[in-house]
Amino acid sequence: MKKSKVAKFNKKLIYNLLLIVLFNFVLSACKSISSDNDNKIKLLIGKVDFKSSNDELNIQKFDVAMNLLIKATNQYKLFPYSYWDTLAKQNPNIKSPLKLAKKADIDYLVFANVNILHKIMRTQVVLTSVNDENQKSIGTGYSAIKYIESETGKFVFDPPLLESLQRAMAVALKDSNLFIRPDIGMEVKPVPTLVIGPIDFKNNEFSDNWELVKNKEVNSYSAIETIFDVYKTNKNYVVYDSETRDSIYKIYGFNIVDNHTHSTSSEIKALYNLEVDYFIEGRLDLLENSAELELSLYSIDKNNLIKINSVKEEFDDDSRMVFLEFVTRAAKKLMELNSK
Repeated sequence: MKKSKVAKFNKKLIYNLLLIVLFNFVLSACKSISSDNDNKIKLLIGKVDFKSSNDELNIQKFDVAMNLLIKATNQYKLFPYSYWDTLAKQNPNIKSPLKLAKKADIDYLVFANVNILHKIMRTQVVLTSVNDENQKSIGTGYSAIKYIESETGKFVFDPPLLESLQRAMAVALKDSNLFIRPDIGMEVKPVPTLVIGPIDFKNNEFSDNWELVKNKEVNSYSAIETIFDVYKTNKNYVVYDSETRDSIYKIYGFNIVDNHTHSTSSEIKALYNLEVDYFIEGRLDLLENSAELELSLYSIDKNNLIKINSVKEEFDDDSRMVFLEFVTRAAKKLMELNSK
């Protein structure tokens, strides 16, 4: 089976491009920032937990990502995690982190958790008021991990860390347009997650006459990958690839999940437990001389699916190529229908 696609880049090229983009971004953002920082809400980065064994994720990269997104808002002033050392040296008799933060006139502490599940990054932030630690605002953001270094085969985490953090902060600060800044090339908003499920090959008296059914394991998997290719660049969802989807199922003990049968309520509940918002599932009815393909978009509510929209396509060719052409056509229609 073919693997889901992840873009490969030369290590020097990707980092040079990132440096250029980040430099231009900071330069542009800084031009729009007032020199009067006293009126801005002050944020100090607190504890950040990285739920990953990968040392490519660290507090320094988190600091850089936070600094970039905060500069774009022109509403906040950020103090990096290293500022705790400065505060401790300036106030050796104060041991309480909260009292240290109050001493520096900090308004909010920023705590965070960064998790990686295969090719999806999840970042959750908790903004805690220094004046009232019971006053908290929580936000969660997701981003797909799309790039790997061609030389080492390692994932490049900087882009998804920045994007997932932007989405989390936009939710926590209750402003979905906070990072919509076309003037500096930034258009990131909180978006829901989407998983692509199976194509249910319906059995009937005509099914065995179709080659599509005889190779349903391969054909259904190819259909799922085709739908992913259509949706992966959609800005309205964070789309899980099939490997990440299957890694969720494995967490809950479903080691083998068929791509050619209807999803079970247990599988849907597993997705719900890991905060998946939307789900695409298909159905293929094979008749004597024609076939009907239906793709449907559902929202997930616990272990239930709530249908939002569906599209149908009919064809009469038994070839895999024609089948995938109609899968592509149906996926595009469904995406267009739900973007209105």
